[in-house]
Amino acid sequence: ETNDEGVFVAAVKVSASAEYTAVAPGETNEDPEVTSAPVTVLAKVDMTARTRDLSPERGTKIEITARMKPSYPGSEAVLQRKKDSGWGNVMKDKATDTGFKFKLKANWKGKRIFRVTWIKPEGADHEPGSSNRLKIKPKKPRDDDGRNRGGRG
Repeated sequence: ETNDEGVFVAAVKVSASAEYTAVAPGETNEDPEVTSAPVTVLAKVDMTARTRDLSPERGTKIEITARMKPSYPGSEAVLQRKKDSGWGNVMKDKATDTGFKFKLKANWKGKRIFRVTWIKPEGADHEPGSSNRLKIKPKKPRDDDGRNRGGRG
């Protein structure tokens, strides 16, 4: 399809980075095909974030892990928290062969939403991507009798 200026435009969802070339047939059988110059299209990395407990006891340490396909050992990702005006950075980690690990203390009230976003290193043949969102809502700490502290049982 061409836009108003006569420029060819195509929207494609790619699963792998590749070079693409557009080919258009001639107006008649005698006209040659018209071929565009190759264009490199980079696929986004596939990020998956997990935590063992979405309702940890308030004040306990939690770990959020993230895996990425394809892997880029040594690259960085940032754990981000949803805020009113977008996403705020919480902390960074460097990738190992198994992905990323973020450790933090669940010392807040209410829910917080987190995601992990990969920071594209120079020369990488994929676009940055973000993980699924994790809603973490700590619960009240329990006393030695198994009851919630500071409130009704």
